[in-house]
Amino acid sequence: MARVAVYNEVTTYTGNVDSSTRVGATTPSPPQFRLGDDARPLRYAVELVVVPEHDTFSGSVTIELKLARRISILWLHGSGLIADDAHLETGGVKIPTRVESGGNQYLGFAF
Repeated sequence: MARVAVYNEVTTYTGNVDSSTRVGATTPSPPQFRLGDDARPLRYAVELVVVPEHDTFSGSVTIELKLARRISILWLHGSGLIADDAHLETGGVKIPTRVESGGNQYLGFAF
């Protein structure tokens, strides 16, 4: 799950990460090389479930962000990762997001 912010507010992203699940089919254009300056991470909290006998892992991540401007999609580096659900949250209000695949390099969170 993930959250959204209003201009210049601190926002938190929370999402479940699974290396074995596939994401939605429609994909807006991800960045070409470097991520933009739309969001600056302030804190991370990661919980992973790793089973040595398995080739995959699962877990969740919470990222506290400061957004520089209003945006409709947030691109994050996610090489080899798949998010199966997400929401943005600001001011205690959870806003659903749609997880978008940006190829093998990026994950997009549209709201």
